[in-house]
Amino acid sequence: RRIFWNSDSSLHVHPFPGVVETIKELKSRGLIVTIASSRDIKSLSLYIERFGLADCIDLILGAGQVPHCKPEPDAVLITLERFGLKSNEAIVVGDTTMDILMGARAGSSPIGATYGNGAPADLSAAGACALIDSFPEILDLL
Repeated sequence: RRIFWNSDSSLHVHPFPGVVETIKELKSRGLIVTIASSRDIKSLSLYIERFGLADCIDLILGAGQVPHCKPEPDAVLITLERFGLKSNEAIVVGDTTMDILMGARAGSSPIGATYGNGAPADLSAAGACALIDSFPEILDLL
């Protein structure tokens, strides 16, 4: 998963610029912050701990924790149900067309991150409502 961190290998993972600070700011604003990834929950939890974000992430859904993986909306729908939210109260930020399709199929507002794996045109074509070139830009869209 590249939206939050850049992975050179499983041993050399570091967050993209501004991600840690932005997640902390989102949390300080009282927002619910969750992660849905195709990565396994154990490695996700290790990265979250390593980056000092354990107190900021309200829910982590990793590989094998949802009935149907991306691009199906299961991870978003489970998250919405868990927190008693409606789809129009959530945004999904992702760097692949699979992320954007997942968010759109759940009825949320998907935002494409151009600094990851997806090309801007592909993210837009998949249904991204907006594009960001760095994660801190999300703060301007809220």
